[in-house]
Amino acid sequence: MNKIQYRKLTLILTYLITSMVALVGYLFMVALQKEGYDSEVYKKSYMYLVTFGFIVFNILLLFWEDINWFNKKRKDSMVVEIVFKYYGSLLIEIIMFSLATAPLILTVFIAGNLNQVNFILPLLIQATWGMAVLSLRGYLGTIKWDRIWGRFLTAMFTFTILFLTLIFLYFYIQYKSLVITTVYDNDIPLIFFINPLLSIVGLLYMQIGGAAYTGYFPVIYTIGFCLLIFILGSLLTIKRLSRTWGGGKNAKASSGYNIEKASCKNMDE
Repeated sequence: MNKIQYRKLTLILTYLITSMVALVGYLFMVALQKEGYDSEVYKKSYMYLVTFGFIVFNILLLFWEDINWFNKKRKDSMVVEIVFKYYGSLLIEIIMFSLATAPLILTVFIAGNLNQVNFILPLLIQATWGMAVLSLRGYLGTIKWDRIWGRFLTAMFTFTILFLTLIFLYFYIQYKSLVITTVYDNDIPLIFFINPLLSIVGLLYMQIGGAAYTGYFPVIYTIGFCLLIFILGSLLTIKRLSRTWGGGKNAKASSGYNIEKASCKNMDE
C-alpha cells in the first residue's frame, strides 16, 4: 500500500469511526432512556446518522488526494484515455467511501426492524455529489496554481452550495411569507435542490414517514445537477489538458520549422 492509498484508507476509517461515535452517542442519549421498543427512535437514528455522515463526508472530501496532471506523460492523443481512467477509478473509490457507513445503517435497520427503507438512494446522492466536487477540483488541478488554491476554491464551492443556499432559502421563505410544512414542499422552488444536503434531508424525512408533496422530483433534480457539474468538469479538464499537452508538441514543431527555415536562408546567402 503506497502513501496515497494509505491516506485514503485513513479518511474512510475516520468517516466510519466518527459516524459510529455519533450513532452510539445518540442511542445512549435517546434510545436507552425510553422503555421498550420505539420504532421512531430508530427511524430518527437513521435520519441523523445519514445526515451527519454526509456533513463529515464533505469535510473529509477536501483532503482526498489530488491528481497532478502535469506529472503525466504528455501525449495529446492520451488525454481522453487518462482522464476517463482516472475518473473511473475515482468513481469506485467514492462509492466505497460513501458505503463505509452501510454496516452502521444496517445495524440500525436490524435493531429497529426497519425493512422497507431504501438507504442506497441517499448514499447515491452523496456519491454523485462527491464526484461533482472532485471533478471540479480535478479541473482546477489543470491550472498551474498551488494546490492550496484549488482546495480553497473547492471548499468555497461546497460551502456555497451546502450552506449559503439554505440561507437564501430562509430569506425567500420570509420574503414570500410561506408556511412550509415539509422539506419537499410545493412552495420551495426546485432551484434550491441543487443543494444535496437539503435533498437528502427531505428524502430521509419522506422515508421515515414524513410528508413529501413533490415526490422524488428533488432527488432527480439534485442528481441531475451533480451529473452536470461532473460532465462539465470532465470536459473542461480534457479541453485544458489537450491544449496544454498538445501545446508542447506544437511548439516543438514550430521551433523545428523555424530552425529549418533559417538554415535554408543561410545556405542561399
